[in-house]
Amino acid sequence: MSDTTPEKSEKKKATARTKKSAEPAASEVIASAAISAARPAEAQEAPPTAKSATKHAASMTQPETSPAKPEPVASEGKETAAKATVKRGKVKVEEPTAAAPKPVDLHSSVAAAPPAAAPPAPVAEEEPPLPAAGFRALGLGEPAMRAIIDAGFEAPTPIQEQAIPFLLQGRDLIGQAQTGTGKTAAFALPLAERLDATQNHVQAIVLLPTLELCIQVAQESHNLTKYCRLRVLPIYGGQPIDRQLRALSMGAHVVVGTPGRVLDHLRRGTLKLDRIRVVILDEADEMLNMGFLEDVEEILKSAPADRQTALFSATMPPRIATTSRQVRRR
Repeated sequence: MSDTTPEKSEKKKATARTKKSAEPAASEVIASAAISAARPAEAQEAPPTAKSATKHAASMTQPETSPAKPEPVASEGKETAAKATVKRGKVKVEEPTAAAPKPVDLHSSVAAAPPAAAPPAPVAEEEPPLPAAGFRALGLGEPAMRAIIDAGFEAPTPIQEQAIPFLLQGRDLIGQAQTGTGKTAAFALPLAERLDATQNHVQAIVLLPTLELCIQVAQESHNLTKYCRLRVLPIYGGQPIDRQLRALSMGAHVVVGTPGRVLDHLRRGTLKLDRIRVVILDEADEMLNMGFLEDVEEILKSAPADRQTALFSATMPPRIATTSRQVRRR
């Protein structure tokens, strides 16, 4: 029993030493297999000998050359392939770098794109014409123009277009025009411009043959002179005289009347014409036919010699022509 025991123990020791010597070899084989898996492109090598170890050490000091690759096709502004280098058994990939912007050739034969067309300039809208521009061209002021617009006048009639500039200048006038052609506006608008509303006395008188015409002309004259604040007073037969007396005492700038009633007030002393500036004889041919012409001549004697006189008539018989020459002062 004693002989076999030491012998067995010796065998166990020898077996243990064999196992220890075999362990490094197995680990080297495992490490070699791992390197072969990581580097599939390299050829498998035999176990290193002294000569092969020297060659392997030399190869580790020099970079391996990668197999030739086809030249990359260059594109403008970019590199299409990355450069690869191998150093000490490791692969290093360089990222492609952005190329510098290509300078613009100002003399290039390629035609430049045409500039964008400028937007069309806005068309200025024409201002609408001022209302009643024809009356404004005659030299009338703003108060008279307001009255014209209120009345709905758009353009002057021929008698208005010819008479208004003369009367605005203070000149005498003989106008021939039919009834309904706008004679009232032809003399009422110049009255609005020439009379002074701050002076509280009669400055103009208009003589007509009938009370109907007197009322009508007085109303229209009031409408055309209202913005100038002129007071227009009609006096005619058939109306209570005391009412006219009160109105005259309060003051009026324009008196519109029939020859008979005007002459009556002159004789009473309730109407004075010594400071009037304008005398208007409207429908003179009708006053002649009705026998008022002598009354008209009597009334004119009470007016100043330097007055302005305007005579309007639809017809011009010889007697009216003679009277017109007599009443004209300038």
